[in-house]
Amino acid sequence: MKLRKVLSGFLAISIIFGTIANPLPTKALAEDNITNNVINVIKNNDGQFVSTTDTKKSLKGKLMQGEVYSMDDGTLLLQVRPDTYQAVQRRTAKLSDNAKIKAIINDTSIAQEIKDDILKRTEQQVGNNLATVDLYTPVSSNPTGTVTPMTTYDRFYTYKDTKGRTWNMKDTVIYYTSMESNWCDYVKTFNAGDISSGARDFCIGMAGGLKYVSIFASGVSIWQNLMTATGCKTYYGGKGDALQFNITYDVTNKWVFVDLTGDGGWATGACLERVYQKTIEWYTYLFTDKGGSSTSPKITYNQTYVSPYFDNPSAIAVQYAGSTGYTDWCYTFEVGATTFIY
Repeated sequence: MKLRKVLSGFLAISIIFGTIANPLPTKALAEDNITNNVINVIKNNDGQFVSTTDTKKSLKGKLMQGEVYSMDDGTLLLQVRPDTYQAVQRRTAKLSDNAKIKAIINDTSIAQEIKDDILKRTEQQVGNNLATVDLYTPVSSNPTGTVTPMTTYDRFYTYKDTKGRTWNMKDTVIYYTSMESNWCDYVKTFNAGDISSGARDFCIGMAGGLKYVSIFASGVSIWQNLMTATGCKTYYGGKGDALQFNITYDVTNKWVFVDLTGDGGWATGACLERVYQKTIEWYTYLFTDKGGSSTSPKITYNQTYVSPYFDNPSAIAVQYAGSTGYTDWCYTFEVGATTFIY
């Protein structure tokens, strides 16, 4: 089903000049009834996995990855709402492992949207042998992952809307780790002279908020930093000048499906994204009074940006299922004339 971008959900990074603004708040993973990454769950009267404080009657599990918990009996549970969990099975592969990626793509139990996303990431990460995909899908009738008899009737979870109607829902979550961009040009040739104007910050804007982040801890410009580090006094703006950047990051995509008919009429309700940006590395080459000079600082960034409904998407998924679908994903950043898609 074609998805329509309802909110901007746009993550833009650009070299700018300005004052440091208030950081954009991020949404943390719900921690109700979770202590030290440990959960205790029981089945409620509807047969769904829910949190409990009664440790004598519950099944205990430990956080394995993202929102996925490994229970004492081997069941894998995905946290779909603050107090609700869904049984899932896991598939994992290096994006460079063609055989394993092909096996995932040929699995008929996986929605086509999911396959398309994995293929897109595979093409994006050609040459990166560290990038990995971990796919968690609802337990199917012919499971291929770790499942137990406990999961037999728990391939979905339920949500009761404000009008009292109960919906069957199921989530699929994809964790992409150790992703890396190619080296991208910010400026090149004589236009790099603009660097001397004081390129100091880049801007991250998402869901109506802005955050300005200094490239260097001191807050000085790229040009000033380079000149200080090399002892140069004059910058000539040579035609071979360049400024490039490279980033490392992780991405999580969450797909929420809604049963519109009550007997398996599944429709895409929402697709949400979380980006964890790890590092940003810059390479600068400027022609100065001491000849060509270069520097390659790597900034540890460690910031997370989350779609507004990532932790609790049920209501928005029900609202848009069967029409356009709600989507707040596929974030991009821009540096100069270069656009990169996470």
